[in-house]
Amino acid sequence: MKKITLLLIILIMLITNLIYINNNKNIEVYSNLNEDILEIRESNTSLKIMTYNIQHGVGMDNRLNLNRISRVINKGGAGIIGLNEVDKRMPRSLFINQAKKIAGDLNMTYVFGPTFKLGLSSYGNALLTVYPVLEVDNIILPGNGREPRGLLEARLLIPGFGEMLVLTTHLSLQEEARRSEINFLLNYLENLNKAAILLGDFNTELKDMGNFTALSYQEKTYTANRPGTGIDMIFVNFPADYELYTIMSDGSDHLPLFMNIDIRDLI
Repeated sequence: MKKITLLLIILIMLITNLIYINNNKNIEVYSNLNEDILEIRESNTSLKIMTYNIQHGVGMDNRLNLNRISRVINKGGAGIIGLNEVDKRMPRSLFINQAKKIAGDLNMTYVFGPTFKLGLSSYGNALLTVYPVLEVDNIILPGNGREPRGLLEARLLIPGFGEMLVLTTHLSLQEEARRSEINFLLNYLENLNKAAILLGDFNTELKDMGNFTALSYQEKTYTANRPGTGIDMIFVNFPADYELYTIMSDGSDHLPLFMNIDIRDLI
């Protein structure tokens, strides 16, 4: 009886996100790419990037529907997609490997970086892309918030352009922890010597991002049914022409944020 009670307590804690175990090296990478997709992308003169907090597939109607998330991403047509609040074998999302499922729907490569792990279940950030992935890392950010936060890094090969770093993150709800995380990200970006894009859910507005403000591009993304604040953002460390926009969707409590980057002057 005691064993059953203990298992029930662990299951409840897992579902309600009360257990967090740092695990920054259990990165999962899988490629669904085919040559036709790469040939199409090679002829493009722009990059389309998307960042989307998918709330583990639960929409504004409080229903779990991962197919709806895949449709939104497919409609957007981005070749680089950062996702936050992604489950892998979590009870609350029916034990599905969500990054794998979405990437399979879209014929993309995915990289999954957990910020906590318990047994076979984990939760964190993901990157989907149509471009070759050369190298990955998953860094647990400092901050000592209630929930560990991570920085998922992928080095991509962009045909006709070269290598580019894409960094995906989801910062803390607690202000003190978030400040430490922001300072870490600032220092990290400043020490990079290659083109980089940082995107994700920063759980704060542009005015609170310090020196990031000169690099940020922001639209209102939260909440999805009545967007009044822009906590999802995209940062770049190189000059170029940009177009930024959202599309309406009730697939999550956030709207997806898109950026088109004209790379003709960067090549």
